[in-house]
Amino acid sequence: MNYILEDNIRLRKWKDSSFCYISGERDRKVPLTEAEYALLRQCDGKTDLNPCDLLYSFEAMRVISRCGKDEAVPAADAFVEYPNYYFKYIDWTITERCNYNCLHCFHAADNDRHTDEFSREEALSLIKEAAECGIEGIRLTGGEPLLYPHFREILLEIKKSGLRLATLITNGSLLDGGLLDHIRKVHPDTTVMISFDGIGTHDWLRQHSGSEDQVKKAIRLSKEYGFSVKINMNVNRRNRARIFESVQMLVGLGVDKIR
Repeated sequence: MNYILEDNIRLRKWKDSSFCYISGERDRKVPLTEAEYALLRQCDGKTDLNPCDLLYSFEAMRVISRCGKDEAVPAADAFVEYPNYYFKYIDWTITERCNYNCLHCFHAADNDRHTDEFSREEALSLIKEAAECGIEGIRLTGGEPLLYPHFREILLEIKKSGLRLATLITNGSLLDGGLLDHIRKVHPDTTVMISFDGIGTHDWLRQHSGSEDQVKKAIRLSKEYGFSVKINMNVNRRNRARIFESVQMLVGLGVDKIR
């Protein structure tokens, strides 16, 4: 008896994990035991398999289908095995540059730390290596990642390599409609994570006048362009009395999560 993977099924294996990926509007994956993976790995259209309950179960779930011997050929990327352990995301400090001078941050502008920033070639190489390791997505942070001179090219390369921009962590000051439209076209399911440290406190902690209003504008714009927005808040003695008021304001702006 011969089986072939359905057209929307892909198998991926790492040293410590195996998954069955189901393509759709957004790919979802199901973890596999070693025995399940080993059986599905043989569903290549040419291997004779003995009938068993597990085969019938996969067939009922439309993971595999019967075929004649050598009648069907699996997709070129149906089976991919990686030599490393499984990591879902890379957290990438793409630059240490920042346009704010936040009191609590070691990437503050006064530190002027960007001598080790990746060159364009190094950045593109890292994305390629991530794809070769089976990384699924990248979370970009900094510094302020939007200051990285090759930022838009990096987004395109992430997409080209089959990865996703999972999260963009930013202070929000450089977000505008043109950039958000570009991100939406390339990575529409990105989460925009913005720092906000409380009503009446944000400008002080960021050491930048008008930054609180800028955050509100960035949140509104990000929601207008259809992004999920998550807020990072630093809790301290100056803002703790207004945390609930700040949260209410953020919820009113449509923020999805607050950390």
